[in-house]
Amino acid sequence: MPIVMADIPFEIVPLLDQYKVAEQSIQTLIGPISHGLCLECGGNCCQEAICRESIQSPFLNVLIQMQNLAYNDSYGWLADSGCRLRYGRPQVCYSYFCQEVMDKQPDLSQRIDGVIRAFTASGDHALGGSHLISVENLDELSLHKISKIIDKMNQVFHMIASTQSHPPA
Repeated sequence: MPIVMADIPFEIVPLLDQYKVAEQSIQTLIGPISHGLCLECGGNCCQEAICRESIQSPFLNVLIQMQNLAYNDSYGWLADSGCRLRYGRPQVCYSYFCQEVMDKQPDLSQRIDGVIRAFTASGDHALGGSHLISVENLDELSLHKISKIIDKMNQVFHMIASTQSHPPA
């Protein structure tokens, strides 16, 4: 059952905003080296089963509801032009670079991989041993944990800025 936006604890709104901006910034880094390759590849990276994680995660589901998109049971979020989600994607969408993408710009791909690792790790242990994406009840997130995750997101933003200011040779 989707979460009703009015039921979202106001304490997580800054976290949602940070997460959304981080995701969009990472997409900006990845786009130039992967977009053309991914659209032409025809590989199995984007599948409905992977997309489904986003609607099963209460946190990602909130981000998706902000975009007012309908989920396709056959294709998930995939369209002819690529993923329809601007944010709220499952983390696996960021954590896998195929060899062809890595070979295109290896130095930049390695730096982006470091950013992605920091981004995905930012939600570790949000509630006990659970990652932010796996937390079933967002009301259970403490202000302290939310603050720690936001601090980790700020580190991700510094890494993104460093990657953008040092383009590959």
